[in-house]
Amino acid sequence: MGNKEVIRNFLIKYKIVFIGVFVLFCAFNFIKGWNDSGELPKCNNSELINKRLPDLVNSYLVKADTSIINPKTTISEVEESLYDEKAGLRQCSGALTMRAGSDIETYDFIYQIAWTDKEKSEYQYKIIDIDI
Repeated sequence: MGNKEVIRNFLIKYKIVFIGVFVLFCAFNFIKGWNDSGELPKCNNSELINKRLPDLVNSYLVKADTSIINPKTTISEVEESLYDEKAGLRQCSGALTMRAGSDIETYDFIYQIAWTDKEKSEYQYKIIDIDI
């Protein structure tokens, strides 16, 4: 009995198990996707803290002071301080570290995430306060 026959016999013998696992996998992903859709992003959403909020801060810095060239901003120590599902609002706090040249400054800050159109999964984010 060659390898091909052993594999074929194995697949035939456990075909029902493979089909069952596949159906459960599909059902799980369908249910998970259905439940996750329309959820407001969490405070530690990687796109938000690694891209969107730093870009917002950097663009503000460059507009406020044209001598700042290529600022680097990172966000850490993110925590949720408020979540109001009915209002579609999440308030978060964290540490904002800004680097421009050799200058490094870290500030506590508060930001919010809120729905603009929940049906379309569109939301806005804004910085509420920075402790300077």
